[in-house]
Amino acid sequence: MFNGLGHNPVVVTENADLDLAAEKVVHLKTFNNGQDCAGPDSVLVSRQVFNDFYLLLVKKLNSVQVGDYTDKKSIVGRMPSRLDVENATKLLLKHRKNIIYGGKIDYKRQIVYPTVISYEISEHMNFLETFSPIIFLNVYKDEKELKEYFIHSSYIQNRMYVSIF
Repeated sequence: MFNGLGHNPVVVTENADLDLAAEKVVHLKTFNNGQDCAGPDSVLVSRQVFNDFYLLLVKKLNSVQVGDYTDKKSIVGRMPSRLDVENATKLLLKHRKNIIYGGKIDYKRQIVYPTVISYEISEHMNFLETFSPIIFLNVYKDEKELKEYFIHSSYIQNRMYVSIF
């Protein structure tokens, strides 16, 4: 088994249990501030269910407590280093036109708030590991578009796990 740098996408199909998928995506991307090598850096969502999935995702993200880790209820808190905050800032600036939820950074407390960035899969595929609570949603219209992600050289080079709902 290989662990380390890698792509671990989540696929949300038109037949998915959307509530479960949204719950798991939020858990995976907020656990340890999204600083987990096995966390998904792309969530590939069928266009048929995108709106419903997104609404559930937002509902669950709104319930994530952000704050100081001295409060045991806080799920997202201080990033380990300023470099992590700088990397998140660069990422948000680069994709600012596609932020559909969140986008807030508290520089004083070094907290990156949960954020959702969305693209049609034909416009942009994310193969970058974000190591933050930033979720990339890629909307795909059919299996052909989904296949393009999985045969892309950037995916193949660092492929690891796939979660399918």
